[in-house]
Amino acid sequence: MNIKSDLHHQHKRQLSKLCCAVVAVVSVQFSTVCTAEDVKMYSSVPSADEMANQLFPGSSSQTSKRPKTRSISFDPVETATAPTPPAAESVGIGLPIQFGYNSDEITGESRPYIDELGKMLSRDDLRTEKIVIEGHTDASGSSQYNQKLSERRAKAVKDYLFYKYGIERDRLVILGKGEYSPLSGQDPYASVNRRVEIHKYHE
Repeated sequence: MNIKSDLHHQHKRQLSKLCCAVVAVVSVQFSTVCTAEDVKMYSSVPSADEMANQLFPGSSSQTSKRPKTRSISFDPVETATAPTPPAAESVGIGLPIQFGYNSDEITGESRPYIDELGKMLSRDDLRTEKIVIEGHTDASGSSQYNQKLSERRAKAVKDYLFYKYGIERDRLVILGKGEYSPLSGQDPYASVNRRVEIHKYHE
């Protein structure tokens, strides 16, 4: 009886571990997919206005450009008011900003991406907005090294925006993600995972 009981309990423990492993894998995959859906990846340089529409959909660069018109008042008339539409959600942007091999030096071909980002953050209607700059790497090399490298690269983008465009440092929050957030459906070692993501900062 003791042998059968031990075997039964051992089988239950193994089955429990297997179930936990399956749940963990599914949870990680679901999390990765959800994150990817919140980011719009770009393969060419988006304009400052295009990035603003993704990150800050309620903003409008056209507001200050509208000509002033004479105001005319009429007697109040009862009208039915349409319900206010829900506010559009902010969508992060993924930029293929590249750096020198194993360094945080931004390549020349990647600077136009950050230039448009600097122009966006310099807009009058966005001067109080903050962003999060996320550095990402592929899975080549050790995870500890990739974590530090992603932080350095995010800081390099922050420094570029500060020194070239005068964007206040407290508006630029940096975050290193290392190799831990590969794009959904991509090989963790794929070069497309070497990217910088920009998100609206939420208090």
